Amino acid sequence: MYIIYSYKRFKMYEIAAELTLVIHFIFIIFVGLGAFIYFINPKLLYIHFLSLIWGCYAVLTKTICPLTYLENWFLKKAGL
Repeated sequence: MYIIYSYKRFKMYEIAAELTLVIHFIFIIFVGLGAFIYFINPKLLYIHFLSLIWGCYAVLTKTICPLTYLENWFLKKAGL
């Protein structure tokens, strides 16, 4: 019984790490190509501008994104 519970717990952390990776990838695409969203919804341009500022800051100062820390934590909990 404990083995099954332990496996489900590790699998849950693995799925959470993969979900964090997907969200991180979507955010990077949004930062790079988000200006084109102006043609779909002009109000989202403000969110893109803030994301672009964060992205430039993170790259220029070599700051590690908080999503990377979260993903690494999930991977460590999953035993990977």
